[in-house]
Amino acid sequence: FTVHKSTINGSYFYLEPTFTGHFDIVAHFNCLVHPESGELLNFTEVISGSQPLEVFDPIVVTPDPTVFLWEPAAESRGGKYYTYLMKGIHGDSVLVQGTNTGS
Repeated sequence: FTVHKSTINGSYFYLEPTFTGHFDIVAHFNCLVHPESGELLNFTEVISGSQPLEVFDPIVVTPDPTVFLWEPAAESRGGKYYTYLMKGIHGDSVLVQGTNTGS
């Protein structure tokens, strides 16, 4: 993981995965930050835990998000609204999804 930001005592991390697959996140909670002085207060006993995590390849949707204008007259005249085709790519998989809201 690439660490973008973390708190002083390491209780929060903003990460970006660099690999896909199965991982175990292991954490050791051993101190708090005093809210007024900012001093690190160590625990006498460390609290530990782990959590399984699975990271997938990102899903890329093309084209980018599109906003359609509202056409109130289209419904009253029985006309078509919009037809739109999107493609999602995830690893080796491709999904094509279309919309057709109208008669």
